[in-house]
Amino acid sequence: MKRVLQLFIITVLCIMAFPMLTSADTGPKPSLTIIVKGMGEEQYYLDLLVSGEAKYMWLKISDEERKKVSKLAEYNKDGLHAALLKGTAIPIYGSIVGVKQADGSFIHKFSYMGVPKEFKIAILKSDGTLIVSNTIKRTEFQAVMEYNVSEGTVWEMPSKKNYIFDFFLRLAATLIIEIGAAMLFGFSLKKYWKTLVITNVLTQSILNIIIIVAPTISGKASVTMPYIFGEILVVIIELAVYCKYLTQHSLKRRIIYTIAANVLSLLIGFSLLFLP
Repeated sequence: MKRVLQLFIITVLCIMAFPMLTSADTGPKPSLTIIVKGMGEEQYYLDLLVSGEAKYMWLKISDEERKKVSKLAEYNKDGLHAALLKGTAIPIYGSIVGVKQADGSFIHKFSYMGVPKEFKIAILKSDGTLIVSNTIKRTEFQAVMEYNVSEGTVWEMPSKKNYIFDFFLRLAATLIIEIGAAMLFGFSLKKYWKTLVITNVLTQSILNIIIIVAPTISGKASVTMPYIFGEILVVIIELAVYCKYLTQHSLKRRIIYTIAANVLSLLIGFSLLFLP
């Protein structure tokens, strides 16, 4: 009966995990929020100037608006062109019209895989004047920048994400899962609790480094795949440790326990990792 219960739990976990593991489009995407100040009440249009192939264009505007922004849409200097108005090599979503805030500033949001890591900001004023910023390099995966047009300054706001808190939250959740699974599979906590704790501190530290470093290496990539690869590495490490030290039961049970615990940990980890 106990073996049937274990098999049932493993099957359920695998079914739950399958859609997540097979979808390459899950998880958060790179994003860029630009807060524009110094424009007053003047109407303007904003776009990012990027390099590369103009293959995808998802922006929908009227013919009348397209005539108004033709100077911006036709921009072609130093190998740069307007991302939303002309297109990008990788899809990007956004709006050339900002959303006005109570303090008089405007907010523009860009998202999806094509959000560039290096770009310029171009603003087309109502009188036809085109303002182009210096080259900007995004450092945050989900970046927020303030562009003061009157002063000509752009600065990236520091991330508010607390990686230390996230690490301990994931560690606590993982320990609860793995200890609970160990009890279910009949392993003695009195005998193995140190092995479980030390191993999980090590593997979660490795996973945390991957989560932090991956977005800084490629601002165009979702953190989903690096996270999954990190989890695979965690499984390999834990299999090596648990198969050697959790000697209370058979090798087969040690392997099944490790995989089952990590599948559930992957599901919980995704929900914790992708909290705002």
